[in-house]
Amino acid sequence: MKLLSVIAALCAAAALTAAETAVLDANATVKNPSKGTTVNLKDGVLTMSGKSGTAKYNYQFTRVAVTPVVTQGKKFSVTIEPADSFKGDTVYIKGLDAKGKEVFSYVAYALPAEKKTYVLDLGKTTSPFRWLDQQIKSTPETPVAYLQFFHGRATQNSDMKVTFSDIKLVD
Repeated sequence: MKLLSVIAALCAAAALTAAETAVLDANATVKNPSKGTTVNLKDGVLTMSGKSGTAKYNYQFTRVAVTPVVTQGKKFSVTIEPADSFKGDTVYIKGLDAKGKEVFSYVAYALPAEKKTYVLDLGKTTSPFRWLDQQIKSTPETPVAYLQFFHGRATQNSDMKVTFSDIKLVD
């Protein structure tokens, strides 16, 4: 009887993980980080850090090459942990095809300075993220080959750090 319970539990766990697809797998590589941005990608965790400049608004960004994956009909789940937060801080998350055209694009303003998981229903605004339909240049069935992450700040000369983890597609 115990053996049947263990088998049933293992089958249930397999069914849950089958409904998820990790996007930052072992093949993911960082491409083209912004000047002055330090990017670390290890074990599916992406960290960007740097210092905001003296301009009115500053961004740190990077592009990550991923194993191409079709996102159509899926939701995009990401855990974001800003080291701190200032009024007007911005996070953009984009999925790009092999030619660099947007398959999906989101922006959020004023994320809380706490670790939180967001599940974005692709093609829809999912608070606090807004769907940027005007930026979409590729069809939903086009495989995403790159993820692009932006972290923006209007506060000058401040340390900037944000971590993106547990990035996956879910049914």
